[in-house]
Amino acid sequence: MSKMGRVVDRENRDAAILCAILGADNISGINMAIEQDYLLRERMENRRESGREVPDDHLPRQMDDWEKGWHRCQYLLSAAEQERTAIKKEWEDPVIDFDEELDLIPKPIGIKVVAVV
Repeated sequence: MSKMGRVVDRENRDAAILCAILGADNISGINMAIEQDYLLRERMENRRESGREVPDDHLPRQMDDWEKGWHRCQYLLSAAEQERTAIKKEWEDPVIDFDEELDLIPKPIGIKVVAVV
């Protein structure tokens, strides 16, 4: 089969899969495509999770301690930068204790109010 034949077959297969996923009869108006090797990845993942053997290429990659430490440092750096640059919104202000605010207002000293008739 020529290369063009494989491309056409792949497009037909993708169209059939999209029709099944979307529940549509025709996907000509939909601009979607299936990732290359998506079905193979899903099949290998399902086999692996059900306890069957899969090729080494399809096994999840494990991080060593150095990689885990590096990713943790990147996460902490990102969190610190986010906290440093966070903009405080006016609705996020702390609750004001009005009793303390009233204590700061100077009180009048010895003024008597006399009513004049």
